[in-house]
Amino acid sequence: MSDKQWQVAIFGTFDVANYGDLLFPLIAEAALQARLGKVRLHAFSYHSRSTPQWPYPVTSVSELPQLIDSLDAVLIGGGFIIRFDKVIAADYYPPDPQIHHPTGYWLSPALMALQHNVPLIWNAPGMHCNPIPSWAAPWSG
Repeated sequence: MSDKQWQVAIFGTFDVANYGDLLFPLIAEAALQARLGKVRLHAFSYHSRSTPQWPYPVTSVSELPQLIDSLDAVLIGGGFIIRFDKVIAADYYPPDPQIHHPTGYWLSPALMALQHNVPLIWNAPGMHCNPIPSWAAPWSG
């Protein structure tokens, strides 16, 4: 393993007080460190959070355009992250109306990674029980 510290962003609803959502970045960071050595995992969600009020720092997806070129990889996945319905959690919406809801915390970061030649990692993403919109149907299989 090299001495490099890998900068990896993970995307999800880590700004919601839900056990599984809060646990996943911790598990992902440990798994990546076991494989790569030093890894700094940056959790991204709609809304920023900070310690000590939150278990770990969370960066708003609205900051991704300024940070994308500093990343070594983007990780999408874990749980029911692929959603097209608007009801993710009570009163859960993006901080900026220019961020599409609900694809702003999974599809937009994936496309931005590809646009900036940042490796994109899909880790067991699931889809919630919601209909696939017609524009996404060609991707559904």
